Amino acid sequence: MAEFKIIIAGGGIAGLTLANMLERFDLDYVLLEAHSEIAPPVGASIGLFPNGLRILDQLGCYERIANLSVQHLEVAYMRDRKGDVLSALHQMFKHLERRYGYGLLFFDRQKLLEILHDTIKHKDRVLLNRKVSNIDLIDGGVNVTTADGSVYTGTLVVGADGIHSKVRSLMRDLGNKLQPGYFPAKEEDNVPCYYRCSFGIAQHVPGWVAGEQNIVMGNGQSQLVVSGPEGRVYWFLFDKLPQEKYGKDIPKYTQEDEADFVKQNYNLPITRKVTFGHVFDKRLSSALTPLHEIVYQKWFFKRIITFGDSAHKSTVHVATMAYAWSHPNISIGRAFFGLPNPFRAEWNITTISEQIATFFRYDAVTALAGYIGGNLYSIWDLRRLGYIQTRSAVKAALAVIVGQFMIGPGATWAGLWSWREDVIAGLAR
Repeated sequence: MAEFKIIIAGGGIAGLTLANMLERFDLDYVLLEAHSEIAPPVGASIGLFPNGLRILDQLGCYERIANLSVQHLEVAYMRDRKGDVLSALHQMFKHLERRYGYGLLFFDRQKLLEILHDTIKHKDRVLLNRKVSNIDLIDGGVNVTTADGSVYTGTLVVGADGIHSKVRSLMRDLGNKLQPGYFPAKEEDNVPCYYRCSFGIAQHVPGWVAGEQNIVMGNGQSQLVVSGPEGRVYWFLFDKLPQEKYGKDIPKYTQEDEADFVKQNYNLPITRKVTFGHVFDKRLSSALTPLHEIVYQKWFFKRIITFGDSAHKSTVHVATMAYAWSHPNISIGRAFFGLPNPFRAEWNITTISEQIATFFRYDAVTALAGYIGGNLYSIWDLRRLGYIQTRSAVKAALAVIVGQFMIGPGATWAGLWSWREDVIAGLAR
């Protein structure tokens, strides 16, 4: 093959973003999307943090995103399972924008797909109703066949077609045939699922306060409920399965399953005034989906590569550290408390990799202790000076300790800093 050309399978966010990047480098490509629409109204939202917005800005998408009727987040609450406030971070958007140049934006996922597609110059390279059915390795390239019989020739093929990736399946088949043992046996059968998620878009929810973000923690459950434009409310309710499922046993939920799930959780508090049922009753769209969790060991074979959900799919739980603590394949306890005694001369660590890992574990423990110690000292200092009452100091201290494991040291510190600045600013009023 004389010309370099990339075949992208999948027209989601990953595929469209890659197409925009390739155009920036003047590289030829064709994008094959299985569905009849590039931006279907699937009822999902998306939250973009400064790191993602910076990339989209480089691709020429940010101005259109910023011009959307986007609801800026004014306050982010951390709540317990009864809906009571544990902590609050005010002017969240402004804090992020001041520090990183971009804020945090929540809006319909469909809008982002539309913007990414509209930014593409060569729209004739984006082909709909082209479901990949076969991949052949040829001399210097690949042939990709779609369900309608069309054949596309390129230098390599990129699978951006999600957790149920056809490209990954075909890549694995080729690997098992041409290079047995390259891919781990039964890896697909061992893909775990520990949680399911109810998500969707509601509008004009009674009692909801525009500009709020609420993170709600509970036993085996957590919620992320966020304000959006035009009175929208985006929700995610993560629910731990009674028993983990693997591979083909991972369920596909029906509307009847969703109805049962809503009935079980209808009265679940989000705030003191709003429940999950109140939000669901005002839904525009919704879905109940299993949450696969896997990082595949091999992401490529020959001229085939996967990325995005087709290569790694993880559940970003609201209570990340707490989830990791209870995860059957992760031991936070061993990571922090299973360290060798620093006062012993001989640690019996035989390999360089183990020695480096131990160093970073000690570094993490030291950093975490420093974070907690510094945060607690700043609370004690406010109480010592008489700026806050003992009750407020105890609540803040508990929030600091819980926050280390629920949202991480950095986010906890940011929340404490904002609260402390509010307290000090209030003294001047």
